[in-house]
Amino acid sequence: MTALATGFSLSTATSLTLVTGYWPGSGLGGVLVFAVSFAAFWGFSMLVGALSRSSAAVLVANVLLWLVSYAVNVSHLCQTSYPSEHITASVLARLPYWCLPKPADLLILLSDLIGAGQHFASFPELLDSRNVAEFNPWWSVGSSLGFGLTMAVLAGWELRRAETEVFS
Repeated sequence: MTALATGFSLSTATSLTLVTGYWPGSGLGGVLVFAVSFAAFWGFSMLVGALSRSSAAVLVANVLLWLVSYAVNVSHLCQTSYPSEHITASVLARLPYWCLPKPADLLILLSDLIGAGQHFASFPELLDSRNVAEFNPWWSVGSSLGFGLTMAVLAGWELRRAETEVFS
């Protein structure tokens, strides 16, 4: 899938360059953001597929994971904008943030890479002025890839366990 997205993006950029004479190099950064997002959710898809053996369950679980991850991501960003006096609230908001993929952070990264702020309205709930100073895209990319890798390893272990039970 990533190879298809990369091929599509490169062929579109090349055809636009040939027609207009303008090379949209910054837009190719979207391919990398797509690959990171795909890797995180692909690992989870493999795990759900290994556990359930159902493509419908994989689809529903991925949509739910994306919604939960986005909600956790936005709530973390809002919590950093308006910090709570209670340490428990801070820890409870940050723990799931670092354990799950970060679709909102990746949207911010994509917006910055392609320069979308020049043409479209930005994410007001995500780009508070206090959040921008604390936003580090590399931590978001790394933890999203770590989540995908962890899920892929767990899926491999589950498939290995299931296959040894079948052949035993």
